[in-house]
Amino acid sequence: MTVIRKTDKSQTWAVVLLCCLCLTLVFLSACAPGRKTYLRSGVDIRQITKVAVMPFENLTNDPYAGKKVQDIMITELLRRGRVDVIEPGEVLNAIRSAGITSISALHIENIKIIGQRLRVPAVVVGSVHAFGVVRGVTISYPEVTIHCIVVETTSGAIIASTQYTSGGTGFWSRHFKAEGATLGETAEDAVKVIVRSLFLP
Repeated sequence: MTVIRKTDKSQTWAVVLLCCLCLTLVFLSACAPGRKTYLRSGVDIRQITKVAVMPFENLTNDPYAGKKVQDIMITELLRRGRVDVIEPGEVLNAIRSAGITSISALHIENIKIIGQRLRVPAVVVGSVHAFGVVRGVTISYPEVTIHCIVVETTSGAIIASTQYTSGGTGFWSRHFKAEGATLGETAEDAVKVIVRSLFLP
């Protein structure tokens, strides 16, 4: 004779909850971007109320990535209303008049000169390390990596620094082929996180 045993409901619910927890952890680990932030001790960055956003160094295959990120950064800073931002044309004029030919060759004395000419206590300097769509075998996804620092113009010292990577394949994109964020949305997400990290610590 076959004996059918009644299933313990508490054990069943425990298994269900465990499965849900595992799925949540997988989802979070798949979607979690990377961020590295440094804030110099003893400095209150909230005292900085005006900045100049320098052209971003472009280390990607997209020839316009640096300009795109710079524009998004200026827009986000203005939207937040935490600091005033010098008009990009004035920044370019200051760079030319200082004899700077390459952002990658920028040094402390250049930053001091730009600070004096634009009358700003700090400048935002950055580089774009990734900006594009990564194409895999079955899915494609956007990826943006930006490194950004805030430099004090009187001393040339770094006040704050953040590197952030946004994008990648999410859980739903990988397993259910759901439509993810666009490249533009991914870049905006990266800049928003950076601005919060640098100016709203």
